[in-house]
Amino acid sequence: MFKLSLSILLASVMVLSACSDDNPTSPNYKPYPGKSAKEAPKGTEAEAPTSSKVAQSLQALKDDMGSDADPVKVAKALKARPPNSGPEPMLMLDKNKTPLVPVLHNTIKLNYYECDGVVAPWFRELVVAEMNYFSALMNLPLVDGKHCVVSIGTTSGLTPGRISIDLHETPERLKDCLSAKLCGQFRSMSLIEKGTTLYRSYFLSDMGRKMISRQCVNHEGKWFKDKNCYDVDPPPPPKS
Repeated sequence: MFKLSLSILLASVMVLSACSDDNPTSPNYKPYPGKSAKEAPKGTEAEAPTSSKVAQSLQALKDDMGSDADPVKVAKALKARPPNSGPEPMLMLDKNKTPLVPVLHNTIKLNYYECDGVVAPWFRELVVAEMNYFSALMNLPLVDGKHCVVSIGTTSGLTPGRISIDLHETPERLKDCLSAKLCGQFRSMSLIEKGTTLYRSYFLSDMGRKMISRQCVNHEGKWFKDKNCYDVDPPPPPKS
């Protein structure tokens, strides 16, 4: 089983209307922040009332949400429940790290492939969930993952061999971005090698509002806010 650990946010804006449910701690998806926090004394977490946990979670959510965030989209994105593992590897590639499907489109710097047959369904669902959360934070439309391409850097580009997954809102937007027309909104996740692990480096842009967002999520689901994964330290080597 191939696994990518995820953190679960136990309460979010949705909890305000669910505090009296049979299962008030039903998990909502969200990458967890990489910033350190003071550890609570032993035993206090279990004793904390639900209202206190909700308040803490809402404060953490408020810290994430800047002035551009759309609370409705954030709440919708948090409802996702992506799997963190599946029966197949995250990407189906040959021994040369090349997809087993034909090239869809190519440029001097990139080769593009359909996500179907390359990206494992469970991994695509995970990437869509993370992408939608980051999209909501900058008030971009959410995506369903259907309009998806994989790009791999060629030897003529600056990042040969780098694998990215690009998600688009509509087939028209996908076509515009592939045909080198103005790519008004762009959402891409690149896999960055860090030691023996792969980090997920997200890049989102909205040309109309002149906005960009860079986010990094490590192999354990730890979120490095407003960071490019290239600027994040690799994990310590495994103990022998």
